Amino acid sequence: MVHHIVVDIEATCWKGWENAAEMETIEIGAVKLNAALEVVGEFSIFVRPVIHPVLSEFCVKFTSITQSDVAAADLFPVAFNAFFEWIGPEPFIWYSWSDYDRKRIMDDLTFHKQSIPPEMLNHKDLKMLYAETENLKVRVGMRRALKNLNITYQGRQHRGIDDAKNTAEILKHVLAK
Repeated sequence: MVHHIVVDIEATCWKGWENAAEMETIEIGAVKLNAALEVVGEFSIFVRPVIHPVLSEFCVKFTSITQSDVAAADLFPVAFNAFFEWIGPEPFIWYSWSDYDRKRIMDDLTFHKQSIPPEMLNHKDLKMLYAETENLKVRVGMRRALKNLNITYQGRQHRGIDDAKNTAEILKHVLAK
């Protein structure tokens, strides 16, 4: 039985994105759905950044993740390993809203000199899949997709776990078609 894992990553950020090349994961949020598209698990973990260990004021406002959240967190290798262990031994496909989250994870694995688990190569860009499913000429944001599906966003935008939960609702729609 294949599980579907919806992942949303939050990362260090700055107004104007002046340090974009030095972004690091600060939260991994994920939702696990079984083959029947039922939510069977949720995962959320904060990650302590090392390049810029102090979050910018912009980042705190943008994500609502505080300095104390990340200061008390594990470094990426420990957090990622906890996430990967949470996924479990079952085969899985993982999804994110755009390719950003896949790239962020791969960049952090590389930065921390961790090997990339082969299973993490089985990624699908849900933003693209949604556009294809709905025959859209232009890809839309997650909030617009939810609105199109008459689903109200729940939680706080730009929090990994909340964005993952909402993105999972879109995945249910896409896979049910």
